[in-house]
Amino acid sequence: MIKFYNILIPAICLLFACRSTPPLKMESHTGTFKSLQGVLNPISCYCGNGGYLQTEEGKEIPVCLEENQEVTCLEITVTGPYVEQKAPEEPTTPCPSGTMTILMVRNFECK
Repeated sequence: MIKFYNILIPAICLLFACRSTPPLKMESHTGTFKSLQGVLNPISCYCGNGGYLQTEEGKEIPVCLEENQEVTCLEITVTGPYVEQKAPEEPTTPCPSGTMTILMVRNFECK
């Protein structure tokens, strides 16, 4: 017996042109990490556990770690996708409006 939802979901997708989202491109970078967790810094407006990775090529990359991730080393390799984050638009926030492209760290490795 065919379940009703097995027919309904594909039919809705045909009607409303459902598209699967493409997978995010994962990138890896190695460098020196500086945590700015708990520090009033522009990245704090976009990420609660963030900082900057200074690469060996001299590039500074804003990175966001998951809340439970803690970096205990200075030199790391981070891997994750770049995501454009939007700042909260609240009248009481000290954050300016805007967006920032941040590397969302899925995993990291101490060097």
